[in-house]
Amino acid sequence: MPRRLPLLLLLSIALAIPTLLVGCPTTPGGGDDDDVTIYGEVDAGAFVITEILANPNVGRPEFIEVVNTTGEVVNLQGCKVADAGAGEHEYSIGADVPVQPGARALLGAAEYLGTNEGEIPVDVVWSDITLAQSDELESVGLFCPDGTGARRVIDEVAFHWSGLELRRGHAWQLVAEPDPVTNDDPTNWCEAPTQDDTIYAVVDGVPDYGTPGAATICETPGGPPPGPGDVVISEILIDEFAGLVEWFEVHSTVDSPVDLRGCRFADIAQDSDGDPNLHTMDAEVGQTTVQPGDFLLLVKGELLGDSIIPDYQYGSLGFNNSELQWLWLECPEEGEDDSWYEVDRIAYDWGAFGSSFEGRSLSLSSTLLDATANDLDTSWCLAQDGDAFFEAEDDEGEPLIAYGTPGEANPECPVPPPFPEAGHLVFTEVLAKSAGAEIGHNEEWFEMLHVGNNEVGLAGCWFSNGDGEGLPDQHVIEAPLGLTVQPSERPVFVKSSASDTIDCGLPYVYEYGTNISFNNDSFESLALWCPGEPEDVLVDEITFDGGFESGFPWQLMNGSETAAANDDPLNWCVDVDDSGYSWQCTVGLETNYGTPGEPSTCP
Repeated sequence: MPRRLPLLLLLSIALAIPTLLVGCPTTPGGGDDDDVTIYGEVDAGAFVITEILANPNVGRPEFIEVVNTTGEVVNLQGCKVADAGAGEHEYSIGADVPVQPGARALLGAAEYLGTNEGEIPVDVVWSDITLAQSDELESVGLFCPDGTGARRVIDEVAFHWSGLELRRGHAWQLVAEPDPVTNDDPTNWCEAPTQDDTIYAVVDGVPDYGTPGAATICETPGGPPPGPGDVVISEILIDEFAGLVEWFEVHSTVDSPVDLRGCRFADIAQDSDGDPNLHTMDAEVGQTTVQPGDFLLLVKGELLGDSIIPDYQYGSLGFNNSELQWLWLECPEEGEDDSWYEVDRIAYDWGAFGSSFEGRSLSLSSTLLDATANDLDTSWCLAQDGDAFFEAEDDEGEPLIAYGTPGEANPECPVPPPFPEAGHLVFTEVLAKSAGAEIGHNEEWFEMLHVGNNEVGLAGCWFSNGDGEGLPDQHVIEAPLGLTVQPSERPVFVKSSASDTIDCGLPYVYEYGTNISFNNDSFESLALWCPGEPEDVLVDEITFDGGFESGFPWQLMNGSETAAANDDPLNWCVDVDDSGYSWQCTVGLETNYGTPGEPSTCP
């Protein structure tokens, strides 16, 4: 039977200490043998766990935060912190730690949590506690005296850090009012976001995110997520060279900020039956908010030289250089699991451009920045020569220049000039029969003369070449940067396989394909066609029937430069006097001659 204190002594204690702290210790009996301290009772729920950091940055301490939910001072002395799961640990609190009503106490593995010594001091520094991140059964709890010498559960929270997809160095915070039942529901918690107002320490350049000792701050987006068409894909670099990286930009079309965090970009070949490449926007990685009318630059993995700093760096998308591709942005439907709505989508086919345009971006015209216009090929154009933003060198030391306006306002795409009308461009010179084997028999080219009065564009027109039997061969002029001809100009077109001729400095404006191939000694035709309404326009056509001198061009006589006059073979000649030619190409013992880009040597 326990010994009782004398009544007089009890009265003296009562007078000396009018109010006892909840949880303060008492010692039964007064003899030397009585060394068991019985702490005052702490009610279940008196403390509620409101913040947990179980996966700190390297070298940084774990911690939990508790809140005194009562109207009295409650002492943590005699309480115990314990974690459970695959591994169990506990730490008993022997020090006097009174916590004021409504106040927060920090319990952790270091004396302070701030960047500098003494910043954000910890009320209880534990040892032996190790919070697991990957254990599905992991929990942390606070157990306090029940007034009888035993402890009861005051509050306990179960968590599976990796299963909740919580990031390293980000605390987990209770959003709801502190309550020991409410905090059992993970939906009432949020991860400390990547924001300036949640950084409580920066050690070796690495920030810690949370609000230890302060009120919870959940993610504060820079604006709502975009609606369909609120953000449009406005520029993309698909085909990079060594030293350059892929990138694209998006543009906000609305008058308030929108935030892309949680949204994702996807790309896939249009004929693929596989899964698309995906990248979910994460504010930890970079900027996710797009300001009204502004551009957000997203770069694959690294910087774009010294002068272009990306807003966001991704790693999981990969643009295809040879197929018809989709690239789109989608955002999660609110309240729906794995349901997404599309914000914008574009299609591109870099195979139409080829390696000749490596390092040039495709840019949406500044006058067509909307989700409907960017569905049309005609709304896009290749970056122009004046928009160089990056320069490197190849293995031979030759310059490699990238063109585009990453993260900046796009230029207006050039409006192509009209196609030529019938008879406005006429054929004036043809090297149909090139010199012998040393030069090669395919060193072919031809010249036209613009006899009209206005600038014309030839991109999208086509040459045809036939022998009168079956359908003629065709080559469509593909010139993504445009191919314009001014009045009185003499554009020269060369066969793409005419390597010796090209090396000899032929002043050509365009290389056509090898399907246009002259017979040299038999009847054939050569024509230029352009699109028109209500039908295509035959700009000019000539026919010839061989008999050419090897290496010498067939030239239209001066004064006969019309679409009607060049139909008459008598208005053409071959001048074998090589002294008058402005251009020649000699390889070995063979030479080709001509006056490309200049008037004929014929009388």
